[in-house]
Amino acid sequence: MSNTNVSNNDVNEAGTNLGEGLTSGRCPADRARGLGRHKATVRKKWSTQDNICVMTCYYESQPEVRGYRQRLYAIWNENGMAEVTEQRLCDQVRMIQGKGWLTELQLEEIRRNVQEGRIGDAGEVGENDVRAGVAQDQMRFIGEKQFVEMFGERSLDEAEFEGFSRFYQELDGRSCDENVIPDKEETREFWSGIWEKDVRHNESADWIQVVAEEMQGNRQQDIQITATKVRKRIRKIANWKAPGPDGVHGYWIKGFVSLQERIASHLQDCITKGEVPDWMTTGRTVLLLKDKSKGNEISNYRPITCLPLMWKLLTGIVADDVYDHLNENDLLPEEQKGCRRNSRGTKDQLLIDKTVLKNCRRRKVGLSMVWIDYRKAYDMLPHSWIKKSMEMCGVAENIVNLLSKSMESWRTILTSGNEELASVNIKRGIFQGDTLSPLLFVIGLIPLSHILRNDIYMEFGLNKCAHVTMKAGKLASVGGMELSSGEVIPELESDKGYKYLGILEVDDIMHAEMKDKIRKEYYRRVRQLTSSKLNRSNVITAVNSRAVSLVRYSAGILKWTKDELNIMDRKTRKIMTMNRMYHPQSDIDRLYIPRKEGGRGLLSIVECVENEEHSLSLYVDQSEEMLLKLVKSEGILPEYEEPREYKQRHDSIARIVHLELCQKFELVGEVKWYNHRPESVMENDRVKILWDFNIQTDHVIQHRRPDIVVVYKDERKFEPDLCTGTQNIQYEKQLQF
Repeated sequence: MSNTNVSNNDVNEAGTNLGEGLTSGRCPADRARGLGRHKATVRKKWSTQDNICVMTCYYESQPEVRGYRQRLYAIWNENGMAEVTEQRLCDQVRMIQGKGWLTELQLEEIRRNVQEGRIGDAGEVGENDVRAGVAQDQMRFIGEKQFVEMFGERSLDEAEFEGFSRFYQELDGRSCDENVIPDKEETREFWSGIWEKDVRHNESADWIQVVAEEMQGNRQQDIQITATKVRKRIRKIANWKAPGPDGVHGYWIKGFVSLQERIASHLQDCITKGEVPDWMTTGRTVLLLKDKSKGNEISNYRPITCLPLMWKLLTGIVADDVYDHLNENDLLPEEQKGCRRNSRGTKDQLLIDKTVLKNCRRRKVGLSMVWIDYRKAYDMLPHSWIKKSMEMCGVAENIVNLLSKSMESWRTILTSGNEELASVNIKRGIFQGDTLSPLLFVIGLIPLSHILRNDIYMEFGLNKCAHVTMKAGKLASVGGMELSSGEVIPELESDKGYKYLGILEVDDIMHAEMKDKIRKEYYRRVRQLTSSKLNRSNVITAVNSRAVSLVRYSAGILKWTKDELNIMDRKTRKIMTMNRMYHPQSDIDRLYIPRKEGGRGLLSIVECVENEEHSLSLYVDQSEEMLLKLVKSEGILPEYEEPREYKQRHDSIARIVHLELCQKFELVGEVKWYNHRPESVMENDRVKILWDFNIQTDHVIQHRRPDIVVVYKDERKFEPDLCTGTQNIQYEKQLQF
């Protein structure tokens, strides 16, 4: 083709020489793309690191929220990744998930890192910001009236909050906006009498010196604050939890990555000097009304303390290092479940309690039990004892000095309904509101294997104490228990029960009463949520977190039968139908399938309780603690059996049936059952016997691999023989050949 000179062209204003292989168009010639594919469409070799980056961007884009493809593509480009098209990026995500190019463990780690805020320099995309933005876009597109009809009146409101806690409070009539403000003078007098009373423990007690000598061991090295520790701790800080007096949310400190080195340096200076600025030790305590029926009595308020972000960051780093020291030196007692990692906490104590009661009745022995409640235990612990306990446990010297000095300036501002009531100095008790405060309380209890009241000056809350006595495995009345101070712990009435960690008990756990109580509360919560103006997706989420969790807590402690749990599931569906949340002719199975698999995501009560019992059983089996070994030996929980072990036992029984069938149809001769090795297919002119064979079906059926199938060739029928642990189910079905 000859070259052509084009001048004064409307499209190309300047004269342009067009050669072979180039055509005129709307793009000026100097910007025309050369030969070959566009770099965004060039075939790319994806490495494992590239796949990790793809899945990181995928989880950051909030795939469960509408419009994630655009967000995924935007995040990919913002991070300066290789140029690819939006469709190619989404295809890569699908291939990674479908073909297993990353293991489940790798995907779970990426997902967890994203949830904890490990976003990098690009900052973090807030989930609630995305939800609110999507809801606003939907409303503008379809109109506000239609949006409310389709998604519910509360859809936009819920997008503004992190979680459903505020919504749950409104359902129960405990809205924070309607909080009754207490009297200022009463507030000041009440809390000053607790916190500003400077009390020291009995330093001359003989047992303290004995325990100190027994606990003497390795002292922790001085703790150093590094940028790595700061970054690790910042990832764990919640984004939008209520801030302290500084007014700074955790979201912002995650975004200022360049400041983290400087923050680490300043926090290390505080530890080196052994003191922190006064603003870091000043908290904000919000008083929330517990029970509206009791009015504004000052004891009817629950204090919630919010601390400055820098103090929570510093104490969080310290708490991690101190816990590691206690764990390495085996200083945390087995009976102390609070603040212990990899522990079930209250479930551990309830299982141990249930074991003791069962053992007493089984062996018909005597038993005396006392339930003790310490009055405001967190607020009554003397600062002198906290310091002494840290020294006895070998906590790093620079941390002991830092906390001892900061205790002198601990102060909180009491507020209610956005109104400041009083300012109180904390000279006794723990500065609550951070990660370190529960660990300090546990440290204060570690040396206490002896008398608390006489030497530590903590007080019993006698109105919450009780005792019972059992003789030969049966209740016996012996009257109240008198203490050395002259006070009396009352005897528990057998028909009332004592509420221990949320479970009623006397000489045994009150199963019938507790199940009835849980059922009523569960149905009440389901009715509240399904009759609210939440959309259907949020209703399912709320039922799972607020109602089903109530039943899950009792699993393994209360004796639930499968019939009782099935009735609860049926009544749940009935309540949902009455409130137009579930059609009576809808597929039941789909209701309980996870949303990501096309279902609605409701948790089944039956499966929830069974899974929790299996999880507890596995946890107890693997535990090395002496008390939990006793729980296992007493048979409190059903034995957990690995799926592989179950299948081996199951196949051993089915092998006997297979041998009998083979001998009946003359497929094998005389052979011992334990020497018989079934083949997948065995046949002759009369029959064909299939062993553990996958049956092809016209549509997808989840369970289509029976143990044994006998196909009769002449009679044109087959007979599956399904072997289970309790019965053999046999049925015949005519085939249309």
